[in-house]
Amino acid sequence: MSLTIRRLPEEAPNLLRPPTTVTPSQNGDVVLEATSNTVLTMKLKGTDGVVRNFDVGGGASSIGTEYDIRAVTTTGGALLRLTSSYSVLDDVKFAGTANQITVAYTNDNEMTFSLPNDVTIGNDLTVTGNLDVQGTTTTINSTTVQVDDITIELGTVATPTDATANGGGIVLKGATDKLITWSNTNDAWTFNQHVYPSADSSWDLGSATIRWANIYGDAANITSITGALTGNADTATTLETARNISGVSFDGSQNITLVTDNVQESGTPTNIYFTDARARAAVSVTDSGGDGSLAYDSGTGVITYTGPTATEVRAHLSAGTGVGFSGGVISIGQAVGTSDSVQFAGITGPLTGNADTATALQTARTINGVSFNGTANITLDLDDIAEASVTPTNLFYTNERVDDRVSVLLQGGTGITKSYNDGADSLTLSVDFSEFDTDDVNEGTTNIYFTDARARAAVSAVDSGGDGSFAYDSSTGAFTYTGPSAAEVRAHVSVSDVGGDGSLAYDSGTGVFTFTGSSPAETRVHFSGGTGVTYDNVAGEFSIGQDVATNASVNFAAGTFSGADTRALILNNTDNTGTVNSAGQIAFRHTGIDFTNNTIVADGNDLGHIEFRNNGGSTVGQFGWRKRDVATSKLSFEVDTDNSGTPNFEVNDNYISFASTNINVTGTLEVNAQTSGITYNDNGANVGPDFILQRDTTSVANNDLIGRLLFNSQDASYSNDVSYAGILAEAELVSAGSERGRLFLQCSDGGALVNTMTLKGKLVGLGIDEPAGQFHVKGNDTTDQIIIENETNSSTTAPDLVLYKSGTIGVGHQPGRIDFRGRNGLNNANVTYSAIISEVEGTSNLSEGGAIKFFTTQGGTLTEAARINSAGNIKLQAEKGIDFSNQTALGGATYEILDHYEEGSYAATPYFANTNRAGMSTNSTGYYTKVGRMVHVHAKMIVNIIDNTLIGGELRFPLPFEPAISCADNAIMRVIMENDAGHFLNTGQTQFLDDSRDMIISHKGSQDQWVVLQGMNADYQRGSIITSSNCAIGLGTIFLDFTYRASS
Repeated sequence: MSLTIRRLPEEAPNLLRPPTTVTPSQNGDVVLEATSNTVLTMKLKGTDGVVRNFDVGGGASSIGTEYDIRAVTTTGGALLRLTSSYSVLDDVKFAGTANQITVAYTNDNEMTFSLPNDVTIGNDLTVTGNLDVQGTTTTINSTTVQVDDITIELGTVATPTDATANGGGIVLKGATDKLITWSNTNDAWTFNQHVYPSADSSWDLGSATIRWANIYGDAANITSITGALTGNADTATTLETARNISGVSFDGSQNITLVTDNVQESGTPTNIYFTDARARAAVSVTDSGGDGSLAYDSGTGVITYTGPTATEVRAHLSAGTGVGFSGGVISIGQAVGTSDSVQFAGITGPLTGNADTATALQTARTINGVSFNGTANITLDLDDIAEASVTPTNLFYTNERVDDRVSVLLQGGTGITKSYNDGADSLTLSVDFSEFDTDDVNEGTTNIYFTDARARAAVSAVDSGGDGSFAYDSSTGAFTYTGPSAAEVRAHVSVSDVGGDGSLAYDSGTGVFTFTGSSPAETRVHFSGGTGVTYDNVAGEFSIGQDVATNASVNFAAGTFSGADTRALILNNTDNTGTVNSAGQIAFRHTGIDFTNNTIVADGNDLGHIEFRNNGGSTVGQFGWRKRDVATSKLSFEVDTDNSGTPNFEVNDNYISFASTNINVTGTLEVNAQTSGITYNDNGANVGPDFILQRDTTSVANNDLIGRLLFNSQDASYSNDVSYAGILAEAELVSAGSERGRLFLQCSDGGALVNTMTLKGKLVGLGIDEPAGQFHVKGNDTTDQIIIENETNSSTTAPDLVLYKSGTIGVGHQPGRIDFRGRNGLNNANVTYSAIISEVEGTSNLSEGGAIKFFTTQGGTLTEAARINSAGNIKLQAEKGIDFSNQTALGGATYEILDHYEEGSYAATPYFANTNRAGMSTNSTGYYTKVGRMVHVHAKMIVNIIDNTLIGGELRFPLPFEPAISCADNAIMRVIMENDAGHFLNTGQTQFLDDSRDMIISHKGSQDQWVVLQGMNADYQRGSIITSSNCAIGLGTIFLDFTYRASS
């Protein structure tokens, strides 16, 4: 769709002219008032109600009396510029929106608003008419699609058939496609997934009145069907009559479990049940002598153990070394009460005698073969107990006993047979429904059987009168219909003769119609002579005004010719000797009329056409001549192939106009005109004129030439045609479904056409025939291969180069990058030697952040060398820095790279070397700044000696970085110590507290990451290192502010 704004010509009759006076309707309105032919006044009414004039073209105007509004091109759109006779008054800029609307400058009088090829609508889109999508794929990427129509039609091709519907349906995309499709072969809908109701036991498959004819399924996988089934089934879910198995009801709907209470022992059982008596009888106890006794009562199942008597136990005891024994009293050489201190070197030997309790029996016993010594519980089961060998009361459960008993108890009846296979342990119940019929079922009161009498009594017939008769016999159930008689039928027919030639009569008695045709006299009176024809109605003779024999010269003012073949009108010149000036001609002659005179023949009037009509006389096409004032000759020849009133082809001495959709030129088309164009008159948004260069061939190959446009003129000698520019199209790839074209824009260089720009698929190349990217520029100039120029003089505008990523963006994404590539040393691969990459650091609204990263290839790998982050800071690659080697340096300079900057705080807590700060407390804060290898330290250290007996070694102060070896044993700085009686330094060490002397800190002579405190002697040289021997209980503060050189 395009919207065109044109400036109307000054003489256009439909210019809007305001009335003489217009009064503002309310405050704030803008009114244009024409007070005269030369003055245009704009009135503004303010809130105070006063109307103020602004004259344009009047005597008080200073901005000019002539005005011009025209379209002007500008970057990204077009302007409407208002210009007075003095200067430019104002610009109204029309700019498009990316992927929504484009604005283009056409000429001074026209600008075009149009939609781009790809349109993005950011908000809602409402289509009040029909939406016709003619592409191959329609994608709807929304959460919910709502359709008000209750019917969705699929497969609406021109002629729908079952074959065109085959395979159609609905596809739900997932890990695998979920399909509901129509199978023309099966004449049914097919599903490739399970179908479940939305809730359990809530929905029906069919109904009581609308039922499925047949349902097919896999019997092995169908677990249940609820409802009445008629006919015989190979298998059934339940038995019609439940049976008892050992007293337990069984209908086949579920498993049953028989317990021993349900199964009786047989008369001579092999397996018998467990009973107390059987279990007690199976147990016996033998007392093998010795102390105590063991007895068993098989009637109660109680085993009684009586322990040894005191005498029996004492008989087994005697006094040993260190132990006295008498009358059962044991004594030892010392008291062993709970409060006594007992001491033994050791106890060796066995202990004998009876114990009140024991962990285990001395001799393990067996109970029904299960060993028992009292150390743990034992469990007896039926496998440990045997049935009684003689007439047991309770027998064990066995499968064989149950099978045999069920086989005896379960018997067949009418329609049910039993088959028991003892060897296979199977019992089969079979139902034969053929043994049942309705004779076996008594009739109820609601659903009764069908009988002829009942059916006949429920039917009746009514004869409502009229011809024929209709009757019903309820005893036989026969309906009798007797059709109308001939007299009844004839009575309904009549004929009216309304006059005219001939006569029509009807005999209702016989049913005969009689028609008598018109007489010759009656027929002749209906004919008459028309234009050029004379008619005698008495004799019935026609005659025309001239002889029209084959050799006669016939003169018609106008004529219509028709015939059975295509030669309805033939102009035949029989002169076949000498010079033939004309083979035949048709002349349109306007005698006495000058059709070039506009007052006689108006523009567009018909001057003579030849029409082509169908057999109904309707004109289907025509060609001929028409008056055209735009032509010098005042003539225009036109062809209207469809009689639409709009010529498909029109020719005059000024232009040739084609209104056809396609113009096929098989030869050379030469247009000798300064301006030529293709105009297509249609208000549709998606239509326009097409100019097609068609190469018809039976074989096409890759890189074949399809067509070209050449822009030719003469050379300097005016003797040779030269192609100065051209457009050439190739079929770069012709594989079906993967076709890709290539277009070359060519310009003459050095006397020959060269490819200046290449368009290949979605790729664009400048100076290269095979672009490797979407935009590829190739050239051999050393400078200015790509120039972006902005010609405005404004200080706020400049040419922009924008890299834009329109897809989803997130932290860490790259909106754009610039690579600097070249060939490697072997010239067999491209290498990215450096790059500039943009990276997203934040996407929150109004808090977006981005970084620029600079990459260089180091050792064959593209590595980040530096970046400017979203805070505006520059971050260098680890262990890299700023190279100052181009600056003037001293002769001894060995390193000119500033590779480190850091500032922060560190643990500056002092300590004594041998005690790890025991006996002291500190409150210290250290700050540092590191530039390269230079470290500056500022620290405040409060030392509080609490117990000088718990400290030892030299007093150390930590450093943030390891010092360089060149700093070893060097004085770092002088420290002015406060003179305080409570100071932590020993007050007796006056050499450290004298006001005329001070302290220093220095490296002791190593690269350890700490310094020591030293005093200065009387010569102001370094003295002794402060150690624990110089310190006493007290508190002091030391401020350190010094610079040293780090090792790295």
